[in-house]
Amino acid sequence: MYQFESRVRYSEVDSQGKMTLSAVIDYFQDCSFFHSEELGVGIQYLAEHQVAWVLASWQIQVNRYPQYREHIVVRTWPYGFKGFLGYRNFMMEGADGEALAFADSVWVLLDLQKGRPAKLLPEMGKAYQLS
Repeated sequence: MYQFESRVRYSEVDSQGKMTLSAVIDYFQDCSFFHSEELGVGIQYLAEHQVAWVLASWQIQVNRYPQYREHIVVRTWPYGFKGFLGYRNFMMEGADGEALAFADSVWVLLDLQKGRPAKLLPEMGKAYQLS
């Protein structure tokens, strides 16, 4: 599992001072990239191997949108790979541990030269260490 802490910024809220859905999605996506970078299979690794993760689907549930300046914790963890598909969960919590939002996502590993799905590279499978 990977996590990072943040604070809700003015640019991420609506006229009511609540985080927008697009900002929640941005936090989840950034969290997955931070995780991959920390594991050494981030943007540079993907470019060198001419592959990219492409989001295929989200299922997102928001219990409460955090407010402007509220401290949040964003977590992610991959839970499976099958062929060219990767499965990843996300959670956003308030500073007190309240579950604000969570998501399940499916990603496709795409071969950028061939323009079609690619099997997971062995180094990637090792890096993500599924539980």
